[in-house]
Amino acid sequence: MKSFIRKSERTDAMQAVKLLLMTMGDFGICLLGFGNKHKTQSVARQFFLYDGNRFSFRFADILLVDSNIAGLLLSFPGEAMIKLEMYTFFQLWRVYKKMEAFKFIWRILPLVNYKEAEKDEYYIAHLAVNPSYRRRGIGKQLLEHAEVKAKERGMHKCSLSVDVDNTAAIKLYSKCGYEIVSKYNRANLMDRFNTRGKYRMVKCLKF
Repeated sequence: MKSFIRKSERTDAMQAVKLLLMTMGDFGICLLGFGNKHKTQSVARQFFLYDGNRFSFRFADILLVDSNIAGLLLSFPGEAMIKLEMYTFFQLWRVYKKMEAFKFIWRILPLVNYKEAEKDEYYIAHLAVNPSYRRRGIGKQLLEHAEVKAKERGMHKCSLSVDVDNTAAIKLYSKCGYEIVSKYNRANLMDRFNTRGKYRMVKCLKF
Protein backbone atom coordinates (compact mmCIF):
# COMPACT_ATOMS: atom_id res chain seq x y z
CA MET A 1 0.00 0.00 0.00
CA LYS A 2 1.61 3.21 -1.22
CA SER A 3 0.44 6.28 0.63
CA PHE A 4 1.42 9.90 1.03
CA ILE A 5 -0.02 13.03 2.61
CA ARG A 6 -0.48 16.38 0.91
CA LYS A 7 -2.17 19.68 1.64
CA SER A 8 -5.83 19.76 0.73
CA GLU A 9 -7.12 21.84 -2.16
CA ARG A 10 -10.53 23.26 -3.04
CA THR A 11 -10.87 20.57 -5.69
CA ASP A 12 -10.92 17.95 -2.91
CA ALA A 13 -14.17 19.37 -1.53
CA MET A 14 -16.56 16.59 -2.57
CA GLN A 15 -14.67 13.74 -0.88
CA ALA A 16 -13.06 15.82 1.87
CA VAL A 17 -16.38 17.15 3.13
CA LYS A 18 -17.78 13.62 3.34
CA LEU A 19 -14.85 12.65 5.55
CA LEU A 20 -15.13 15.84 7.57
CA LEU A 21 -18.78 15.14 8.33
CA MET A 22 -17.96 11.55 9.33
CA THR A 23 -15.96 12.96 12.22
CA MET A 24 -18.92 15.07 13.37
CA GLY A 25 -21.71 12.48 13.12
CA ASP A 26 -25.09 13.51 14.51
CA PHE A 27 -23.44 16.50 16.18
CA GLY A 28 -22.57 17.98 12.78
CA ILE A 29 -26.02 17.35 11.35
CA CYS A 30 -27.66 19.03 14.35
CA LEU A 31 -25.25 21.97 14.40
CA LEU A 32 -24.63 22.78 10.74
CA GLY A 33 -27.82 21.51 9.14
CA PHE A 34 -30.32 21.85 11.99
CA GLY A 35 -31.11 18.15 11.59
CA ASN A 36 -31.17 18.14 7.77
CA LYS A 37 -28.41 16.02 6.16
CA HIS A 38 -28.61 17.75 2.78
CA LYS A 39 -28.35 21.15 4.45
CA THR A 40 -25.40 19.92 6.51
CA GLN A 41 -23.47 18.85 3.40
CA SER A 42 -24.16 22.15 1.64
CA VAL A 43 -23.07 24.25 4.62
CA ALA A 44 -19.95 22.16 5.31
CA ARG A 45 -18.92 22.42 1.66
CA GLN A 46 -19.23 26.21 1.69
CA PHE A 47 -17.18 26.52 4.87
CA PHE A 48 -14.56 24.13 3.45
CA LEU A 49 -14.17 26.24 0.31
CA TYR A 50 -13.80 29.54 2.20
CA ASP A 51 -10.56 30.77 3.73
CA GLY A 52 -9.89 31.39 7.39
CA ASN A 53 -12.69 29.53 9.19
CA ARG A 54 -12.17 26.43 11.32
CA PHE A 55 -13.52 24.08 8.60
CA SER A 56 -11.44 25.53 5.76
CA PHE A 57 -9.43 23.46 3.28
CA ARG A 58 -6.47 25.64 4.28
CA PHE A 59 -6.07 23.62 7.49
CA ALA A 60 -6.72 20.20 5.99
CA ASP A 61 -4.33 17.48 4.88
CA ILE A 62 -5.33 14.57 2.66
CA LEU A 63 -3.88 11.06 2.86
CA LEU A 64 -3.83 9.31 -0.50
CA VAL A 65 -3.53 5.58 -1.13
CA ASP A 66 -2.82 4.75 -4.76
CA SER A 67 -4.18 8.19 -5.73
CA ASN A 68 -7.43 7.63 -3.79
CA ILE A 69 -8.39 9.82 -0.81
CA ALA A 70 -8.24 7.49 2.18
CA GLY A 71 -8.13 9.92 5.08
CA LEU A 72 -8.37 13.52 6.21
CA LEU A 73 -6.74 15.54 8.96
CA LEU A 74 -7.85 19.06 9.82
CA SER A 75 -5.62 20.70 12.42
CA PHE A 76 -4.18 23.99 13.62
CA PRO A 77 -2.38 25.54 16.62
CA GLY A 78 -4.57 26.16 19.64
CA GLU A 79 -3.43 29.78 19.70
CA ALA A 80 -5.22 30.28 16.35
CA MET A 81 -8.58 29.11 17.71
CA ILE A 82 -10.01 32.53 18.59
CA LYS A 83 -9.11 33.98 15.20
CA LEU A 84 -10.63 31.00 13.38
CA GLU A 85 -13.80 31.20 15.45
CA MET A 86 -14.11 34.88 14.53
CA TYR A 87 -13.73 34.13 10.83
CA THR A 88 -16.29 31.34 11.16
CA PHE A 89 -18.71 33.74 12.84
CA PHE A 90 -18.33 36.38 10.12
CA GLN A 91 -18.78 33.79 7.39
CA LEU A 92 -22.04 32.58 8.93
CA TRP A 93 -23.72 35.48 7.15
CA ARG A 94 -22.40 34.25 3.80
CA VAL A 95 -23.30 30.61 4.37
CA TYR A 96 -26.73 31.01 5.99
CA LYS A 97 -29.74 33.22 5.51
CA LYS A 98 -30.09 35.84 8.25
CA MET A 99 -32.51 33.91 10.48
CA GLU A 100 -30.54 30.68 9.98
CA ALA A 101 -27.37 32.43 11.17
CA PHE A 102 -29.15 33.54 14.34
CA LYS A 103 -30.44 29.98 14.77
CA PHE A 104 -26.88 28.64 14.49
CA ILE A 105 -25.68 31.08 17.15
CA TRP A 106 -28.53 30.12 19.48
CA ARG A 107 -27.86 26.39 19.02
CA ILE A 108 -24.15 26.72 19.75
CA LEU A 109 -24.57 28.64 23.02
CA PRO A 110 -24.14 25.50 25.21
CA LEU A 111 -20.63 25.14 23.75
CA VAL A 112 -19.47 28.70 24.40
CA ASN A 113 -17.63 27.72 27.59
CA TYR A 114 -16.10 24.57 26.11
CA LYS A 115 -12.35 25.15 25.69
CA GLU A 116 -11.18 22.72 23.03
CA ALA A 117 -7.47 23.53 23.15
CA GLU A 118 -4.93 25.52 25.11
CA LYS A 119 -2.74 28.04 23.29
CA ASP A 120 0.35 25.84 23.65
CA GLU A 121 -1.34 22.78 22.09
CA TYR A 122 -1.58 21.71 18.47
CA TYR A 123 -5.26 20.93 17.96
CA ILE A 124 -6.55 18.00 15.91
CA ALA A 125 -10.00 19.29 15.02
CA HIS A 126 -11.03 16.48 12.65
CA LEU A 127 -9.55 13.12 11.73
CA ALA A 128 -11.38 10.70 9.46
CA VAL A 129 -10.60 7.52 7.54
CA ASN A 130 -12.54 6.39 4.49
CA PRO A 131 -14.47 3.22 5.51
CA SER A 132 -12.87 1.32 2.61
CA TYR A 133 -9.40 1.93 4.10
CA ARG A 134 -10.00 1.30 7.79
CA ARG A 135 -7.90 -1.09 9.87
CA ARG A 136 -4.81 -0.28 7.81
CA GLY A 137 -3.13 2.10 10.23
CA ILE A 138 -4.25 5.24 8.42
CA GLY A 139 -5.72 6.86 11.53
CA LYS A 140 -2.42 6.35 13.34
CA GLN A 141 -0.52 7.73 10.34
CA LEU A 142 -2.62 10.90 10.36
CA LEU A 143 -2.11 11.34 14.10
CA GLU A 144 1.63 11.00 13.62
CA HIS A 145 1.49 13.60 10.84
CA ALA A 146 -0.26 16.03 13.18
CA GLU A 147 2.43 15.45 15.78
CA VAL A 148 5.15 16.19 13.21
CA LYS A 149 3.38 19.45 12.33
CA ALA A 150 3.22 20.31 16.03
CA LYS A 151 6.94 19.70 16.50
CA GLU A 152 7.75 21.80 13.44
CA ARG A 153 6.07 24.67 15.28
CA GLY A 154 7.98 23.91 18.47
CA MET A 155 4.81 22.75 20.25
CA HIS A 156 5.07 20.05 22.90
CA LYS A 157 1.45 18.88 23.07
CA CYS A 158 -1.33 17.74 20.76
CA SER A 159 -4.97 17.76 21.78
CA LEU A 160 -8.34 16.71 20.40
CA SER A 161 -12.01 16.38 21.32
CA VAL A 162 -14.04 13.21 20.97
CA ASP A 163 -17.64 12.24 21.67
CA VAL A 164 -17.85 10.29 24.94
CA ASP A 165 -19.70 7.48 23.12
CA ASN A 166 -17.17 7.13 20.30
CA THR A 167 -15.41 4.15 21.86
CA ALA A 168 -13.51 3.17 18.69
CA ALA A 169 -11.91 6.60 18.35
CA ILE A 170 -11.14 6.82 22.08
CA LYS A 171 -9.44 3.41 21.89
CA LEU A 172 -7.28 4.55 18.95
CA TYR A 173 -6.29 7.82 20.60
CA SER A 174 -5.50 6.11 23.90
CA LYS A 175 -3.37 3.52 22.11
CA CYS A 176 -1.44 6.36 20.44
CA GLY A 177 -0.67 8.04 23.77
CA TYR A 178 -3.55 10.47 24.25
CA GLU A 179 -5.07 10.77 27.71
CA ILE A 180 -8.46 12.06 28.78
CA VAL A 181 -7.93 15.26 30.77
CA SER A 182 -11.50 16.53 31.08
CA LYS A 183 -15.14 15.94 30.16
CA TYR A 184 -17.58 18.58 28.99
CA ASN A 185 -21.29 18.02 29.47
CA ARG A 186 -24.39 20.15 29.74
CA ALA A 187 -27.99 19.09 30.24
CA ASN A 188 -29.10 20.42 26.84
CA LEU A 189 -26.31 18.89 24.72
CA MET A 190 -28.42 15.79 24.06
CA ASP A 191 -31.43 17.86 23.02
CA ARG A 192 -29.49 20.14 20.67
CA PHE A 193 -26.69 17.90 19.38
CA ASN A 194 -27.64 14.30 20.24
CA THR A 195 -24.49 13.84 22.31
CA ARG A 196 -23.86 13.09 25.99
CA GLY A 197 -20.72 15.19 25.99
CA LYS A 198 -17.11 15.47 24.86
CA TYR A 199 -13.79 14.25 26.21
CA ARG A 200 -10.74 16.43 25.80
CA MET A 201 -7.64 14.31 25.20
CA VAL A 202 -4.01 15.45 25.26
CA LYS A 203 -0.66 13.91 24.37
CA CYS A 204 2.72 15.27 25.48
CA LEU A 205 5.21 14.95 22.63
CA LYS A 206 8.75 13.68 22.92
CA PHE A 207 11.46 15.54 21.01
